[in-house]
Amino acid sequence: MNRKNILVVGSGRLGRTILHSFPEWVVGCLTREPHKIVPAFSDRGIRLYGHLAEVDPASFDILWLALPDSLIEEISRVSAEVIVDWKNKLVIHSSGATSLSALCSFEERGAFTAVLHPNLILRGDDPFPDRTIWGATFSSPELRSSVNSLLKGYSKQLIDIADGSRSLYHLAATFTANYPMTLFHFAKQIYHAVGISEEISTELAREYMLESVETVAARGLSSGLTGPVARGDELTIDEHASVLAREFPEMLPLFRELVKATKRLHQN
Repeated sequence: MNRKNILVVGSGRLGRTILHSFPEWVVGCLTREPHKIVPAFSDRGIRLYGHLAEVDPASFDILWLALPDSLIEEISRVSAEVIVDWKNKLVIHSSGATSLSALCSFEERGAFTAVLHPNLILRGDDPFPDRTIWGATFSSPELRSSVNSLLKGYSKQLIDIADGSRSLYHLAATFTANYPMTLFHFAKQIYHAVGISEEISTELAREYMLESVETVAARGLSSGLTGPVARGDELTIDEHASVLAREFPEMLPLFRELVKATKRLHQN
């Protein structure tokens, strides 16, 4: 597959990131929210469509579905029926957890299919960073070289994920990208309760979390962990539990589970 004309479906953060990343190859965008595209892309010659039936099938080689996980399979089934022949076209979705089989309607009509999941948090305002590590699943091993060429400049590494392991793979991404935000928010709440300003609370939580991640990545948990669990300081842990029970009782169950898990990992 030598040609790379891309038709993007969706104008959320992922869709806009694709538009920013491949301005020379994107020929159009299917969207129900054109206000997200205009005026940022109005001068780039990107055509906006409301339905796949409006698009000339010969105008694109790659259909990239930038859709919520819950819509991928249904939109794929409906879209695949719009064009009779999908032979030699590549259809991509970028969900971390959704199976490649969600694109089977395209594959049955002759398309190649792939999952390309970027392991980073997107804002939709810039191209993919060159440090992006992609979790990929392909309908054919031969697609790997074509995809590497497509992502050139936006890929630090392309890692192969077995289709049956996508949910487990995505769980790891969720642990690292989503749940730390909850801890960040809780830490800010507690700092704020002490009387520290919103700005300084944010800065304190940010610096601690960044430094913690860098330390554990470099040294591992056993060597990098600091604080009462690392010291075996049960008195301080009990004091923390007491103050949480008084000030933020809704956080106490999570705190107890975090202490247990951290002790277990630190001992290993």
